[in-house]
Amino acid sequence: LRERLIGLVVGRVVALRNRIEVDKLIENRVNQYDVHTMEGMFLSVTQQHLRWVSWFGALLGALIGCIQLALNVLS
Repeated sequence: LRERLIGLVVGRVVALRNRIEVDKLIENRVNQYDVHTMEGMFLSVTQQHLRWVSWFGALLGALIGCIQLALNVLS
């Protein structure tokens, strides 16, 4: 009985998912936004990650600069 019930529920969920077409709903919703709204959402999501990339680049640049300075002093 349990196996049949699970099969029935899974079948209904798959049929419902195919009928709703979630990808089309998302695409339509995204297409409704104007460029400024999309830009704001994109920047809010990526802002923290870009901040870490900038800090890592600064740290790496400082480390390379210190190594070059040490090599110039030693030679």
